[in-house]
Amino acid sequence: MTDRRKSVYPMRIIRGSALVRIYRLAQGKANEQFCVAWGRPRRRKNFKAEEVALKYATEVAEKLDRGGFDVVVLKGGEKAEYLRARALLKKSDTPLLFAVEQFVEAKRALGETPLAVAVDAFQRRPKLNRKWPGEILDELIASKTAGGKSDRHIKDLGRLRRFADCFQTPLDGVDGPMIERFVRSLKLEARTQNNYRRLIQMLFIFGKRRGYVDHDHPGVSGVDRATESVKEIEVFTVEEMKKLLGAARPEVIPYFAIRAFAGLRDAEVQRLLWSDVDLAEGHIVVRHAVAKTKRRRLVPISDNLAAWLRPYGGREGNVATYKKSDKQMQILSRDSGVPWKHNALRHSYVSYSVALKGDVARVSLESGNSPQIVQRNYLKVVTKKDADAWFGISPKTVGRDLG
Repeated sequence: MTDRRKSVYPMRIIRGSALVRIYRLAQGKANEQFCVAWGRPRRRKNFKAEEVALKYATEVAEKLDRGGFDVVVLKGGEKAEYLRARALLKKSDTPLLFAVEQFVEAKRALGETPLAVAVDAFQRRPKLNRKWPGEILDELIASKTAGGKSDRHIKDLGRLRRFADCFQTPLDGVDGPMIERFVRSLKLEARTQNNYRRLIQMLFIFGKRRGYVDHDHPGVSGVDRATESVKEIEVFTVEEMKKLLGAARPEVIPYFAIRAFAGLRDAEVQRLLWSDVDLAEGHIVVRHAVAKTKRRRLVPISDNLAAWLRPYGGREGNVATYKKSDKQMQILSRDSGVPWKHNALRHSYVSYSVALKGDVARVSLESGNSPQIVQRNYLKVVTKKDADAWFGISPKTVGRDLG
């Protein structure tokens, strides 16, 4: 059986002056396919098994070298030219057909530029140390880990393992059409496809910096982004929020209240320390190491949020005392009877803040979003009356005595 890690496609089978190529058309146990191609005009035959394709390609090459296919009669000086060409190529152990194909392709690409000039320019370029996608990915993850990137970022990069396993060839040999076929084959929603596209581009950028990929390689620039449909955001109503806070266990209230009334992201609250919560000054410091955007920002503590946090004053360490917030929210949804809505705590905060303050630029700074995102997704979602009620939700209005 052929060693797949060493099987670089297209694979060349050479017997004497005969050349036969094997192309991998698709990969994966369910749809793997290989194409054997030879001759002019081109002949092709497809196989589902790599071993069968390799055996057939070898037989064809040997038969071609023995003259087992159609014989062409050379006339006049053609025979002398043929023999001279064979003699010139003998030292380089290059099949005549392959040499002619390469020359024609090169002339087509170079136009009026002499081939010798192009070769000289190529030789002056830095030599690449080509590596497989999986090897480069290992180095990328190690580099990001050493650079202090978050666990979430490292986990995100780990999704590229699927891409690396798919391409058994140096990364420099993976082109735009191959990347696009891979991304589309994932059968994921448009946003997730675009996230994969972004991660693949990161791998190419890193590969170029390390000298594994040519700097002229287009990467994913030729791969169109999938069209993302605009989804209506979901928010919690005032009554739903009262039920949720009424059912929340004391240990989850700080996390829940900060997300609902200060709009911090889940990962930001997970990294937040009690020393970042300044009740006296009335703001939460989202340090650059905490913020998703890596930009420090101050988020005001509203009067109702202060009322929810005041009983926890003087604590140290992390605000969130658990790692799996999703599980905590599922429990809260069950206990309160309120159906959970994806990312609705942050959506609610931004929506109610825009309605209350009427200042897109200010809300974008406080929430760590761009003004364009705030304007596109959060304007006119709720009313000013709803916003007043939202930021009026306190332990007293919910009937909670936190001591």
